Amino acid sequence: KNKDGTLEEGERTGARQLLQGLLTEFGLGPKTFDGLGSMSWERFRDHFVHEWEKTRKEQALGHANVLRVVAECVAGGSKEDPLRQLARMGDEEIDRWCREKVARALVPEFIKVREELVARDKKRRAVGKDDVKE
Repeated sequence: KNKDGTLEEGERTGARQLLQGLLTEFGLGPKTFDGLGSMSWERFRDHFVHEWEKTRKEQALGHANVLRVVAECVAGGSKEDPLRQLARMGDEEIDRWCREKVARALVPEFIKVREELVARDKKRRAVGKDDVKE
């Protein structure tokens, strides 16, 4: 942050190694701030926190098998082009597919996630700690 209160793209580039280390530590991608131009420290911090929260949710959803459930909904394709079905669908067809097939397939997975969260919270209360691991 310089004296004018903005963090410019060039300043971020100059501190690239430090920024990359920070991004890596928090599980964020190396291009998290690329192309955003100058920004205030507050906007930089808010963007960082927002991206970090999204990354944490992505990681949690990965453990919840959400991608696997969605992958099961994609018909056909090949080793070289596994998402070919999507290229053949129009916007309305993709909308219907998401609402009907994908959403229905995700409901049981999210119910399972909820049950695991409730059980974990119950265990935390029983132990009286907030750091109980799954």
